[in-house]
Amino acid sequence: ALDANGQTQITLSLPSAEEKLATDVVLVLDASKCAKDTLLATIGLIDDLNKQVEAGANIKLGIVMFKGNAVPFQSLSEGTDLKRLKSTFERLVVEEDPEGKLTKAKVRAYVAETFPEFMNTGTNIPAGLILANKMLDTDTEVEANRKYMILVSDGSTYLFTHNNDYSTAWSRHHSPMPNGSSDFKGGLYECNWRHKDFLMSDNDTADWTAWLKSVDEFSKEFTTDFDYIWTGTGTPCSNPIPMNEPKFLINGDTSIHQAATSYKQMQKSGYNCYYCHISDSEDYYGRNALKSLNDNAHLIDVENTVDVFAGIQKDIIFLLSADSKVEDTIGKNFDLVSVDELTVGGKVLAVTKPETSVPGDTATYYFGAADGSKDKTKYPFVLHYVSDKNSETLVWDINVDITISAPVQLKYTLKLTNPKSAAGTNGVNDLNGDGKEDATGKGYDPNKALYTNESAYLFPMDSTNNKGVQQEFPKPSVAVDENAIPDYLLPILNLKKATPKLNTRDHFAYVQGYPDGTVKPAGSITRAEVAAILFRLMDADSRSLYYSTASGFRDVDSTKWYNTYVATLNNADVITDSRTGYFRPNDAITRAELAAMLAQFAEKKSAAIYFSDVSAGYWAANAIALTANLGWINGYPDGTFGPDKTVTRAELMAMVNRATGRAPESADALLPNMKPWKDNADTARWYYLDVQEATNSHTYTGAPTETWTSLTATPDWSQYE
Repeated sequence: ALDANGQTQITLSLPSAEEKLATDVVLVLDASKCAKDTLLATIGLIDDLNKQVEAGANIKLGIVMFKGNAVPFQSLSEGTDLKRLKSTFERLVVEEDPEGKLTKAKVRAYVAETFPEFMNTGTNIPAGLILANKMLDTDTEVEANRKYMILVSDGSTYLFTHNNDYSTAWSRHHSPMPNGSSDFKGGLYECNWRHKDFLMSDNDTADWTAWLKSVDEFSKEFTTDFDYIWTGTGTPCSNPIPMNEPKFLINGDTSIHQAATSYKQMQKSGYNCYYCHISDSEDYYGRNALKSLNDNAHLIDVENTVDVFAGIQKDIIFLLSADSKVEDTIGKNFDLVSVDELTVGGKVLAVTKPETSVPGDTATYYFGAADGSKDKTKYPFVLHYVSDKNSETLVWDINVDITISAPVQLKYTLKLTNPKSAAGTNGVNDLNGDGKEDATGKGYDPNKALYTNESAYLFPMDSTNNKGVQQEFPKPSVAVDENAIPDYLLPILNLKKATPKLNTRDHFAYVQGYPDGTVKPAGSITRAEVAAILFRLMDADSRSLYYSTASGFRDVDSTKWYNTYVATLNNADVITDSRTGYFRPNDAITRAELAAMLAQFAEKKSAAIYFSDVSAGYWAANAIALTANLGWINGYPDGTFGPDKTVTRAELMAMVNRATGRAPESADALLPNMKPWKDNADTARWYYLDVQEATNSHTYTGAPTETWTSLTATPDWSQYE
């Protein structure tokens, strides 16, 4: 929202701040004859995904294994223990066969032992795909475009399921060889007109779409009279069909057709589907049918399982690839005040700014480390500010890949420059840009909005380095909704703010100790911590009058715990030493900086006390003299003030206690059941009473020195953090 200076901070977030980047990955692994290659290949993908999880990505992994039927090795809801999975597969490969010469027999024995519910003969790709589809459908918390199905198989399949029951294996009839042989392969490959011309390896270019359609049409004529359940024992053949009756589907037809149907259903649901052919042999008829369902980005053909998942892993972990770009045109009623920061995974990148602090017609900001040149390709992110008489535009070049474990945010500050005359009627608060007024949730007239951005578009590059679909950012709107015309709408000569006041009546705890029972009286105190203390000590009227959540400081993130404290004190002109646009929240506060803040709470505005180390032209000279005159911050016996010395926590408490008139008479004036501190147990220390006064809420009698009468509850300050 607009602050007292008419400023607002904008965040461009990739991905959107609201989007939870949970990702579902379901592996469908062939545990039949190619199980060895399947497991070896899968180890690499699991290792790659685990690295992303350790970097902060939220990846849920499901695993389906299939032979004659399918079984769930791990469901999406179990949680993702990728290290355990990798260890399981590696143990099979490394410990049982240190030379890596894993035999098919060992893998089959492992699979049979691990999954006794398997039907141990046959291959049923449809069963695996049907179970995978059910897994993905069940997780309603993840968007379809963040769901991935990866089928790893040699492409051979001759069993299928019935009524989408992945736990069963079914078969149809197939014909014998013309010579009367019952050779299964001969009957499968040569004795059915509907698919025999498509099964050989030299038919990669065959029209599999037409073939699948023909099976679909012909299957409508096929009755269940010729179906039977195959339990995995005996021969998968019954009542052979004579050669002169070739119009029956065989198991190969049905299995390929059902696999393709399930695969296309997942694609239709918006899921990202991949087929990985992991055998160096092309002599598998299902391979070509599945291949026809993928584009180049979604098909991996490998030999010896090398880099099986290189392209898929990139798809899963990348949000945007290098050479993506954002173009953001600032709203016509706003001017750019500052480019504040760019963060990657929450960490602020170093920035090389233009020579002038105020952007001119053009200005360029370079984010991140480079080799010293200003070649834009040498920096991860480059931001160009372009201005003419009609518009201001930010062009953000993204020169690196953005991954799901490290979201990127660019923040900048705008100022309202063309407000209407009356408060309460100017603009609409729609800070997330969803087209609905924040207060009511109702739509509003766009003509009444004060849009911070005329437009903002992302021009993405996808993981295959191709241009993606242009995306539009929301258009936030702000409003001048004060009860009276805000200060920034008034003539500058009429800008008069009431002096903020400290609460000198209520003696509540304004300093919090540490969980280990210490208060660290000799430790330094940061500028953000002082801002929190002074915010708490403002009287209720002053806090209400100057309350704000937008400071405009480049280094005060709106999500930080101290944001409201700093913004309110800045609005009240308590913070006066940050003309550079930086507050430096984590710096230890100096005596001069503290004097400058405390002086703003004094009704008297000048004093004539001088110190030998504070010149008349020193930026905080008057504030130092004023706080010394009031007895809030004393000088040293040698006539110096030490303006650049940092303030300890005990010194801060003593100074604030003097400013608010809080002074226990003696240790006996305290209460025995007060909160003690391990490092403030010595009553002879000069700061003992000040520390106890600052850290215990209480009622009292007496002035100027007091005696405690009861302990009271400490206010809940977390509501402001």
